[in-house]
Amino acid sequence: MISMETNDRYYYHTDQRSHSLCLCTCGHDRSAGTYNWGPGKRPYYCLSCVESGIADYLYDGSSYKVRPGDIFVAFPDRMQYVSSSDPAWEYRWVGFTGSEAAALLHKMGFTESNPVLHISNIAEIGQHFLRIYSLRGSRLSDSMAMTGALYILFSELYKCLDCDHDIQPDIMQRALDYIDGHWQENMEITDICRAVNVSRSWLYRQFMKNVGESPIQYVMHERLNHSCYYLRNSGLTVSEIAAACGFADPLYYSRMFKKQFGIPPTGYRNHGR
Repeated sequence: MISMETNDRYYYHTDQRSHSLCLCTCGHDRSAGTYNWGPGKRPYYCLSCVESGIADYLYDGSSYKVRPGDIFVAFPDRMQYVSSSDPAWEYRWVGFTGSEAAALLHKMGFTESNPVLHISNIAEIGQHFLRIYSLRGSRLSDSMAMTGALYILFSELYKCLDCDHDIQPDIMQRALDYIDGHWQENMEITDICRAVNVSRSWLYRQFMKNVGESPIQYVMHERLNHSCYYLRNSGLTVSEIAAACGFADPLYYSRMFKKQFGIPPTGYRNHGR
């Protein structure tokens, strides 16, 4: 769906939540004197860049002034509000999800308590946001092109924010790879620790530092996100999906699913039909 008003917005409807990175929406907003978005929540990550003007950004109970050169983020299901009376206010955004999303943002320096960062070459970065929007479309090739452009945007932000570094097969990456290959099994946190030869406390600290959540939470979200795909795209029963996603108890799976998404698995499946 494309909404063309004073502002340009594109929403890409996808259930590919098991992907490492997947675009959900992108767009460009400019003020006609007064601008407001929210208060509201989004079910995906949203990264925005300010091209001109000043606005108030209220995020998860804290208030920030955002100006040209600022990049600000909203994590999923967090209350946010953007308000500006500046006629020059203009910004671009991309919304995305995926198993790599949280780690990519945290490596840049974004956290729940630090959602705003500043860069010097905002004009160049803005062109990467624009590039993603220019590739919009409903075909599989369009989706791949937009996701590729999103990775390029992140690579440029890594350079701007001085968080680029040599790629090394570190212990944290080995832990993430292990989870990616075993989330569908009856995997315990001790199994991860044993696989990468670290203590449980070390693993917890590294996950909180690099991903923003504990190993248990990360594994849970991985399993629940994968189960969304099966609910929408398979004829498996809820019990079968629970077992396929590493849940020994289907009732526990249903409780965790409703806690995460606000709707039980059967409701999620029926809503998408």
